[in-house]
Amino acid sequence: MALASVAFSSARSNNKVRSRDIARGKPDGAARPCDDRTRAQAFVGATVAEMERALILSTLDHCDGNRTSAAKILGISLRSLRNKLTSYSAAGVTVPAPQVSRQERAST
Repeated sequence: MALASVAFSSARSNNKVRSRDIARGKPDGAARPCDDRTRAQAFVGATVAEMERALILSTLDHCDGNRTSAAKILGISLRSLRNKLTSYSAAGVTVPAPQVSRQERAST
């Protein structure tokens, strides 16, 4: 299985456009030929921890900082996501701020 497929295999099946299709360069789920070997070359030399951090932060950015949505897409618990984000912040990595809920926006 290609690395891009593995990284985005937890995509939600109820979406019309799935994360793994976007990762493979298939907007709107359109079928396109994909050279997985070339794509995997971009990951050579990176550690698993670096790849995990990049995937988590990219997913969080995609979800506009919504931790709950990001955790669901990643297939991890919200607590695990928060623990990882806390460790990233402690290491000096910029972590997107949590999304403000609609209820909190309405009360201000």
